[in-house]
Amino acid sequence: VLFRSLMSRFIDRARLLEARLGVLLLQMSPDFVATPENRAVFEEFLPSLDRDLRWAIEFRHPSWFDSGILSLLRRRGIALVLADGRWFRRDRLFEMARDPTARFLYLRWMGQGPPYTDFGSVRDDREGVLDEWAALVNAVLGRFDTIYGYFNNRFEGYAPNGARTFERILQNQSEQKRQ
Repeated sequence: VLFRSLMSRFIDRARLLEARLGVLLLQMSPDFVATPENRAVFEEFLPSLDRDLRWAIEFRHPSWFDSGILSLLRRRGIALVLADGRWFRRDRLFEMARDPTARFLYLRWMGQGPPYTDFGSVRDDREGVLDEWAALVNAVLGRFDTIYGYFNNRFEGYAPNGARTFERILQNQSEQKRQ
C-alpha cells in the first residue's frame, strides 16, 4: 500500500512536467540479481508503470538479460537501458540495440576507468569507443522514434566533452554516408 501511494505521488509529480517530461529511469542495484523471488516481484511491479509514460530500466546484473525479461519489457514498451560501463560487454549491448524493447533507445555512457575526483577536464580519451557507438546509432536510427543519450563524468572525466565529442562523431559519420 505504501509503495503504491509513493509511486502514485511520484508519477503525479512527474506529470507536472507535461511536454517536457522525457523518460523515467528505473535504475537497479548491481546486487539486484534475477532470483525467482526478485523476478516475481519485478513482474508484479511492472503493471504499476503507467503505459502512457516512457519508462527505461537499467539492470546492473547480467542475470536479468534473458529472453523472458526482454520479452516482458518489449510487451510493455519499456526500454532496456544500454549502459557502457563495467557491467556488460559492449558487443552484447550492441546486439540488444538491434533487437529493441521499446520505440525509443536509452543510452548511458558510464565508463570503466578509475574513480575520478576532479571532473573539470577529460581524464581518459574515449573517442574510439564513441566512434563505435556512433556507428551503432547511425545503423539503428530508423528503428526508434527518439534516441536518448546521457554521459556520466566517470566515462572520461568530463561529461560535457563526451556529449560534444559524440555529437561531432555522429555528424561526421552522417556526412560521410551522404558522400
